[in-house]
Amino acid sequence: MQTDFYEDRLRVFLEEFKKNTVAYSEKIEGFLYKPCEYKVGNELPVVDESFKSFEKNDRWGGKYDAHAWLYKKLIVPKELTGKNLELTVSTQLDGWDAVNPQFIAYVDGKLQQGLDVNHREIFLDNAKGEYDIFLYAYSGRNDCLLDFNVTLNAYYENARRLYYKIAVPYEVTLYHEPY
Repeated sequence: MQTDFYEDRLRVFLEEFKKNTVAYSEKIEGFLYKPCEYKVGNELPVVDESFKSFEKNDRWGGKYDAHAWLYKKLIVPKELTGKNLELTVSTQLDGWDAVNPQFIAYVDGKLQQGLDVNHREIFLDNAKGEYDIFLYAYSGRNDCLLDFNVTLNAYYENARRLYYKIAVPYEVTLYHEPY
């Protein structure tokens, strides 16, 4: 059977296209960190001296079922105010399984969403000048130390829409049996 590797070529094209939808990207550092126990309710902790600076190469977790709070007053660059932005949160762990880290994101004191390996973005539509970002972190069932990476991204909106108009149908075909 002859193949032209259309699926592989389209996958590579989409990966490159997605990278080129990014108009601005900046790694966000300067979070404050505080290990904690399992959280109950949605009350946010008071940011005080119990929070320590989380430096560029610091790692968190390190034990099975670890919990922590991370906090950042995010100052949005002036040229990005009014634009649709995303904060992308990740660790070094990838792939889906039930042991990977998870986060609960609070923006300006309000519960925004949960984050995991399949849901990494916090949407900041029509971005204002600053935000209070709290992340409640759960290490998962790992006893390894975890990276903590946050990136602020802005996109070329038309290119991004086109990317999803192509990528979503392509991804659907991956689950469809060929004739």
